[in-house]
Amino acid sequence: MFQMDFGLPAPGPRSGSLRDGHGHAQGVQGFHGVQGAGRLITASCSHLDLYQLRALNQGGKLKLAQVRLQEPDVQWTLVVVRDFGGDRASVRLANVTGRGKAQVRFTGRIDTESTFGATTPGTARCVGADGLIDELTNFLNGQQCKMQVHIAVQHTGASAENLQGDDLSSDLAKLLEQGVLSDVILQVQGDKANKGTDIRAHKAVLAARSPFFQRLFMSDMAESRTSSVSVDFPAAVMEHVLRFAYTGRLVLGAEAGVEGGKQSGEADATTAMALLAAADYYQLSGLKRLCEERLLQRVGFIPEEALHTLVLADRYGARALKDAALSVAADHLKPLRQRPEWAEFASNHHDLVAELMVVLADKLEQANASLALGLAERQPGGQPGHQDHHDARTRQAGTLPSQGTLFSLRGPPVL
Repeated sequence: MFQMDFGLPAPGPRSGSLRDGHGHAQGVQGFHGVQGAGRLITASCSHLDLYQLRALNQGGKLKLAQVRLQEPDVQWTLVVVRDFGGDRASVRLANVTGRGKAQVRFTGRIDTESTFGATTPGTARCVGADGLIDELTNFLNGQQCKMQVHIAVQHTGASAENLQGDDLSSDLAKLLEQGVLSDVILQVQGDKANKGTDIRAHKAVLAARSPFFQRLFMSDMAESRTSSVSVDFPAAVMEHVLRFAYTGRLVLGAEAGVEGGKQSGEADATTAMALLAAADYYQLSGLKRLCEERLLQRVGFIPEEALHTLVLADRYGARALKDAALSVAADHLKPLRQRPEWAEFASNHHDLVAELMVVLADKLEQANASLALGLAERQPGGQPGHQDHHDARTRQAGTLPSQGTLFSLRGPPVL
């Protein structure tokens, strides 16, 4: 059942959010057979209409995505280059930089889609030092119309610097678990299903990590005098919040090796959504980015959650997640409008509906331009041929919009 309200506290002051990438983050598919793969950090999928590639001059380059991770610190750019002298293009990772570069391994796969809608999956392979993911051949013949580039990032090991950091994180985690020298109690409120609980913590750590707690403990409010703070978030959420505050890490069930398949993934997504709210409330920007990364991995893979994710991302200022949710919702607007939550979404979130219509208009305009480019390529010299006459007849029948009239924002959108 679609729920717009999590029953959580109102969002705190919004802090600037880091835009971690362009392109839609999706689930990991087809990477299970890669030898030597380590713990999955993130995965993404970028799309390209091959009409754009055919329009490139030889040696030309298109940037498909630019991604930056916080932990480990690594960033890269995904590009496709049309090679010289032939019907060939290469897809590569470029400008891979950051302190954590040596700690990650990239795996890539390219799927292609024909003009008839048939998808041909590529072979997953490790990306070498040259950054090459794979090559496209014979893409000028017009039989292939789209490609999807899947990238998975695995953790391969820890540097000496990180091993020292692990020791610090481990020691602080023990301090939290054992409650040694704790000087504040977080009182988690119970509900009908669960009793309330007390969590012992340390003011200095909380104040150093969270501007919210720093202001609270330095004020004249009762919490600073009584050394107890009432918490409205569930105990499970606060445990993750505190563990991140002490260790800088977020480990959900699936990442910790908990079995459960689909149910485990759904539980992790629910936890990440609740944690996004808590991270915004306590102004833990690092935790907020990590939650956003987790949800970015899911939104494209499960489009039926796009509206829910869109509302959540807008409420808590997660810009990259909001952009991804808008794009996925625009791609799947017809089935989303048939879902029971659409009426509530359209009624209560007029601004988001307007933003969704703008994104849809942009996508339709791009599709219109690609269609025009494809027709022009089929008829050298711009002379009308059989395909053009067919399109003209189709427009008269009302099944194919004419150029420039695919979408209009004049007046309110018809929902």
